[in-house]
Amino acid sequence: MPGLSLIIRKEISDAVSNRTFLLSLGVLIFILLFSGYAAGIQFQQYISWGIYDTTGPYLTVIAYLVPNINLLGALVAVVYGFNSINKERTEGSLKVMLSYPIFRDQVMLGKLLAGLFIISIVTVVSFTISLGVFLWFSNILLKPDMILRYSIFTLLTILLLSGWLGISMLLSQVFKDPKTTLLIMFLVVGLLNSNLFSYVGQILSHIVYGSAYYLSNGVVEYNPQLGALSTFIYYLPPPQGYQIVSYNIAMPYTYTFIGNQMVYSPNELWNVFVNYVYSIGILIVVPILTFVGNYLLFTRKDIT
Repeated sequence: MPGLSLIIRKEISDAVSNRTFLLSLGVLIFILLFSGYAAGIQFQQYISWGIYDTTGPYLTVIAYLVPNINLLGALVAVVYGFNSINKERTEGSLKVMLSYPIFRDQVMLGKLLAGLFIISIVTVVSFTISLGVFLWFSNILLKPDMILRYSIFTLLTILLLSGWLGISMLLSQVFKDPKTTLLIMFLVVGLLNSNLFSYVGQILSHIVYGSAYYLSNGVVEYNPQLGALSTFIYYLPPPQGYQIVSYNIAMPYTYTFIGNQMVYSPNELWNVFVNYVYSIGILIVVPILTFVGNYLLFTRKDIT
């Protein structure tokens, strides 16, 4: 499809020449580079304290990357998605593009595929740099299990940022004023990265199931139904699910206390998938729904 490939090339070219996007991308890579450095230095401290050793498949760098991705990574995706529609509409180039013998679905598919490609390249390159810096300063050997875990973490990051990309493009079609779109996107990013859903989950759980603790045969017990509903709502925002799944992927072992002794057990990847299938599902569903929403809205509504 020559029209589709033309749109993809145009979108990639526009992203490369977009100063705002390049600035946000540069800040992200710079921060992730120092995140790898900080993780490597702390890992060496843990080795000196006897907490870790260089033979273990530890990916402590992930704990440093996750908070930055939830904020700065979201900013990069929002800046790209926001400009892909609003900038062209403001400059009048969108109307000119639609006047050419190119179908509307090809235009939107090209924008979505180009955005997905750019987000993927940005994530892979920045994560590779960060991992390289971490390995250099931690002096640990990269093992197959670490490569697999880091690759899955990278894929989850692409899904998260693709969701932000889809939401920002969708809002840029709904609201024609660029300032309004950008303000709403910042509010959405802030709310989904806040503890709002935790508070809402606790309040609704108390309303539906009552107190968190109850007396049973003279023993105070925790209400499991309240915890289940609260957890369900808390991990509804993609950033929360991304955070908990990523942290567990980074941990090759889990530990429990038996008396005063800490007992370690393997934290298999399969168990992570099973235990957090809900959060992983959210990360997969959000970009799919937003991409479909962008396609339907663009092809059925005059957004010029």
